[in-house]
Amino acid sequence: MQNRYSVCTIVTGSRKVDSKGDTHLVSRLSSTFYPNLDTTSDTIIISQPGDRLDLLAKEFYGDETFWHVIAISNNLGRGTLNVPAGMIVRIPRYAEYSGIGALIRIFNDER
Repeated sequence: MQNRYSVCTIVTGSRKVDSKGDTHLVSRLSSTFYPNLDTTSDTIIISQPGDRLDLLAKEFYGDETFWHVIAISNNLGRGTLNVPAGMIVRIPRYAEYSGIGALIRIFNDER
């Protein structure tokens, strides 16, 4: 299992607002890991009304829990699984040797 902090960096100068509304400068760890994705064989679709990330993951990967793969690839999924109708959506090809396979293995190892 890859530790999510093994690829992190220290970010200085971040701002944090406390419960009184006062702003403080803090340091934090940047721990988000995004693998390099091979985009040459991705599927491209135009979303339809009612499309959701979990339903697309079920259709293309056979498992709705991989919705985050599509979300990361398209900068979606912040607070909702809905996909705007008419949006061009990139569906990364899943393969054990691709970045998606690595992302899925890391995700499953951390659960």
